[in-house]
Amino acid sequence: MPDATAKTNLHFATLGIQMGMLSKEQVILAFTKCRLDNSKTLAQILFDQKALTEEQAGALLTAVTTHIQKEGDLDKALASLPQIKVLQSDLERLGDQDIQATQEFQDIQATQEFHDIQATQGFQDIQATRDFVDQKGKTQGLVDTKLTSQPTHASPFQTSGQAPVTKDRFEKQQFFDAGNLGELFFAKDTELNRSVVTKYIKSERANEALTQALFLLEGEVTGALEHPNIVPVYGLGKDSQGNHFYAMRYIRGRKLTKAIEEYQAIPASEAGKKQKFLIGLLQNFQAVCHAIGFAHTKGVLHCDIKPDNIMVGDFGEVFVVDWGLVVVYGEAAKPVPANKKSFSTLDVSQVQPYFPSDSAVSGLHQNQGGDRQAVGGTPAYMAPEQLQATMQEDVSLLGPAADIYALGGTLFQILTGKPPHLSKKNPNEKMGAFHKRILQGDFTRPREWTPNVPKPLEAIVLKAMSLEPGARYASAKDLAEEVNRWLADEPVLADRETLLEKSRRWARKNRTAVAIGAVLLVSLAVGGMGFGFITQGFNEKLSISEKEARDSAVVADTERARAEIKEKEAQTNLVLAEEQHSIAVANEKLAKRRERAAIEAVKQYGKAVSDNPELKNRPELESLRKDLLKEPIRFFKELSDQLRSEKNTTPESLHSLAKGLVELAYLTDEIGDWEDAIGSYKQAIELRESLVKTAPSNTGFQDELAGSQNNLGALFHKTGKVREAQGCYKKALAILETLGKIDPTNTTFSQSLAGGHNNLANLYIEMGSMKDAENSYQKALTIREFLAKANPSDPELQEDLAGSFNNLGILNHQSGRLKEAEENYQKVLSVLKPLAIGNPNNFRIPKAMSDCYNNLGLLFGDTSRLKDAEESYKKAITIRESLVNSNPSNIEFQNDLGSSYNTLGLLFSDTSRVKDAEEIHKKAITIREALAKSNPNNTGFQNNLGSSYNALGFLYFQTGRSKEAEESLLKAVTIRETLAKPSPNNTGFQNNLVDSHSKLGQLYSKAGRVNEAEKSFQKAVSIREVQAKSEPTNTEFQHLLANSNNDLGMVYRKSGRVKEAEESFQKAVTNRESMVKSDPSNPEFQNVLANSHYNLGNLFFHSGRMKDAEDRYKKALDIWIRLKIQLPNNTYIANRIANSRIILCESLLIQVGTQASQLQETQAAFLKLVAADPKNPDFLNPLGAILYRLKDYPNAMANFEKARSLKKPMDGEDPFALAFMAMTYKQLKKPTEAVDYLKKCREVLKKETHSTNLSYQVLLKEAETVVNSKD
Repeated sequence: MPDATAKTNLHFATLGIQMGMLSKEQVILAFTKCRLDNSKTLAQILFDQKALTEEQAGALLTAVTTHIQKEGDLDKALASLPQIKVLQSDLERLGDQDIQATQEFQDIQATQEFHDIQATQGFQDIQATRDFVDQKGKTQGLVDTKLTSQPTHASPFQTSGQAPVTKDRFEKQQFFDAGNLGELFFAKDTELNRSVVTKYIKSERANEALTQALFLLEGEVTGALEHPNIVPVYGLGKDSQGNHFYAMRYIRGRKLTKAIEEYQAIPASEAGKKQKFLIGLLQNFQAVCHAIGFAHTKGVLHCDIKPDNIMVGDFGEVFVVDWGLVVVYGEAAKPVPANKKSFSTLDVSQVQPYFPSDSAVSGLHQNQGGDRQAVGGTPAYMAPEQLQATMQEDVSLLGPAADIYALGGTLFQILTGKPPHLSKKNPNEKMGAFHKRILQGDFTRPREWTPNVPKPLEAIVLKAMSLEPGARYASAKDLAEEVNRWLADEPVLADRETLLEKSRRWARKNRTAVAIGAVLLVSLAVGGMGFGFITQGFNEKLSISEKEARDSAVVADTERARAEIKEKEAQTNLVLAEEQHSIAVANEKLAKRRERAAIEAVKQYGKAVSDNPELKNRPELESLRKDLLKEPIRFFKELSDQLRSEKNTTPESLHSLAKGLVELAYLTDEIGDWEDAIGSYKQAIELRESLVKTAPSNTGFQDELAGSQNNLGALFHKTGKVREAQGCYKKALAILETLGKIDPTNTTFSQSLAGGHNNLANLYIEMGSMKDAENSYQKALTIREFLAKANPSDPELQEDLAGSFNNLGILNHQSGRLKEAEENYQKVLSVLKPLAIGNPNNFRIPKAMSDCYNNLGLLFGDTSRLKDAEESYKKAITIRESLVNSNPSNIEFQNDLGSSYNTLGLLFSDTSRVKDAEEIHKKAITIREALAKSNPNNTGFQNNLGSSYNALGFLYFQTGRSKEAEESLLKAVTIRETLAKPSPNNTGFQNNLVDSHSKLGQLYSKAGRVNEAEKSFQKAVSIREVQAKSEPTNTEFQHLLANSNNDLGMVYRKSGRVKEAEESFQKAVTNRESMVKSDPSNPEFQNVLANSHYNLGNLFFHSGRMKDAEDRYKKALDIWIRLKIQLPNNTYIANRIANSRIILCESLLIQVGTQASQLQETQAAFLKLVAADPKNPDFLNPLGAILYRLKDYPNAMANFEKARSLKKPMDGEDPFALAFMAMTYKQLKKPTEAVDYLKKCREVLKKETHSTNLSYQVLLKEAETVVNSKD
């Protein structure tokens, strides 16, 4: 044999030994025969010598192939097997040259890594702890069976009584698990140099005779069941310390439970991956069925089948483990008493039973001649008769049907992720109620837990879990074959398919036919052609008969023949007419079936393409995605055109046409052809309105119409057509409210109604209509609170409730009702936290929690709870990073993470943590740039990227990095202009653009680039004017317009364009007066109006218009004094009052000749200010100036000098105080000091900040006159 063949044989043999399917002796014998007859492979020889069955050989060959694929090639696979060296040493003695050719592997020792090793577990009960073993059993010694390297079994089914004591073959190593009776340890097989697992009786129960018998029975049974899918036992007996144990294969893998959890965690968006995983699980399940079926042929029931007792190996192996509750029945056990009912559905005469050894007999049940009383099992998977047997301690009630029920329960959990007997209505039910449900066969159907479970698979589960054992599958093999039918896309016997389901299956198997399905729809149109051709044939026959009659000259016979032919023709025509009608009806039915099949197939194809994450999220595949969607779009377009051309106005035909148009709209929306999508939705709505009109009592038609209106509204909303969206949403709500009145108990209608209110509220927010938004959110909340309370175990309804609390929290926050906002956010978390624990595979829940933490962070930031804000943002980031890592192709999770980075960056900016802010803003931009690039039509992603550039640009501006600031802000403006231009009614887009223009204007203004600053602020004002004009009563728009006018006024004032500045400031005053008029009690409106008067006063003051300045300052001061009464503890208002008094005082004092009464009134006000804050130079200097005007020069100078002594080094010089000090020194006869302070005043006024202030120039001239005057 060539070298490669020798290596293949060695690999096959070594893996067979490792898997427990072959003994070393069998392999050596096979290699000996292989050397003598090299025409056969080692596998064939092992099969011939009955060392392997055909099934075992096939399973081993599959494992060999899988192992080679996993390791990369044959050599690496050989190198990974540590047992190879031992086997080679034995084979070398044969003198086999082919074996010697593999010497290169004899020194390789592969490193074994412990993976998630899972072996047999103890008895588990999800409901309660039970003692399965009764302690009344008679003490009976266990035969000592210490193991040697020689076979000790007299037969495949019986253990020997004694074995010589030698050194322990199995060296116990590390403990790793324990059950009710046993403990599991990693161990080493010193004979074959392999890792194994040994199971020992727990020390505290080691001396119990019944426990020993049960343990021996478990070991014997497991060892006797030689099947590829039952964990092999290598030895059974006592170690050198006298401890009972048995050794079994070391399984590198995990429990089926873990595999099921992985499957259930795959999101629906990854349909291909999920389907592939399901197929693998079902194939594993089939292997389990075959193992249990094999055990049944040996007269053995497992009695504890569940995912926790099924192991899935790393190389495709599947093992049934933990036979600790085994029940032996049939010939192997004592006869069942005649008065006991047997639930067995297996023909016991056909089994080749396992017979327990004498030492293990006492482990049988009492009514089988043993000492065991309990039956046991795990109630979550237990058949009704098994629970009854456990309660009555009567094993005679059990048969193979009990295991088949548990297999059905295992399939149930594969499909739903839930144990079969878990109650959906009452997950915390009491034990009595739980047992009652099991005995009655009352459990939640799979599709009630998980609606997308394939109906045929649910039918298989329901048949396997039938209440009556006789109604279940006759054998585990039958159950496996039934699953195989579904995998092969064949009809499942347990499921009665509808015509539509058959059509779908036909469509899947005949994809070519489906591709031309539209052509089949014309079959009705050509159905009438058949009769014409047939009639033509009869006419031809008649002509032939006439010719023959003339040729024979038998006229009478011809006439008679003609009459007979006419009669037959008439009869034939009648028959053909009937046949034609039947054919037409059949053709119509066939066409409709094919039509439905084709529609469904193309619909599923289109959905698969549109939802595929690879096609959706990779920009380089965008054109491919659009091309793939063109075919289903063409199909639905042609279908719609044909249905219209038929002019069939029956409800069925109109309904089909509407469905086709909806599918067409959905797909055209997916490729960005929004106008076509809108057109299709409108046509569908028109048809559905006509259906509702013709059948007003059909709630299904009404529900579909509401759905179409809602879909069209969402499309309008997405494309910025908010008015149209509002109309559609309201129409949908009107229909849904009517449906709710018709059927108030219909949860679906109520959910849709709440969703409709929620959609409308979101739209109102974008329109700036906050009161309307809150009203709609409250309506949604009322409905969702009722639904959640009525259905506490429904996670979807609980999620909806949390969503309503979150929406209201956001709205409260935006409206300044911060306490209510925090309360609503906390309610969100109180709903979601327990929901997350009960639904670990539901990604929507942690996503919603992260949203809430992010919102809480924003709220805490706005209330200066900065530590709490940072903590909340970081909690959101932790969750969102985890979601992105688990779902790297999910763009929604990536978008959320980008938002969290952005908000934390803003917080760092506000707290002057510049480096941290810059770093995390750049993280946000990295994510958002990728999303925007791969989704160019997604306005949300583009908008978010603009926000990040805007935030980073403003950070650079605040830290003096002007060039970088300008670059980022210009990027933000470019993006936001692109979004705002086609969406003039989208308030969010327009506001964002104004914000970027304003920040850019501030940057230019600070840099002295006045012209560019003016242009930026003018653009902002233009947008605000359009908004305010569209809704004159909208105070938010008026407020924003006033802000923009104020910004523009500031730039005009800085550039010396006083007239334009005055116009802008006056517009701001007008805007804010309108706001106050609409809501006079709003303190914020009052405050901003005062600010506008104050700004105008400053402009007049700097322009030397003292009277006008005085007038404006007084107006501002009057407003703030009223607000101080309303808000006595508001420090901002108090500061504004003080500042107003100061500047008003200056405006009065600069005017020479102000009346003494005014001066005395002002003096009184400042004496109060100084008394409240005696060390404030800003109060002392004006008081000194007042005293100067009142000619109290000594006290005036005292205040000036005190103010200068309190002045801080970083404080600038005040030209107002300097001028009055110069004049006061002159009056106090100190000319030198007067000249010095006059000089200082001139120098200060030369600076840019004061050079344009005409009021100070007036005061300087007065001071020069006074100082230079002759005494």
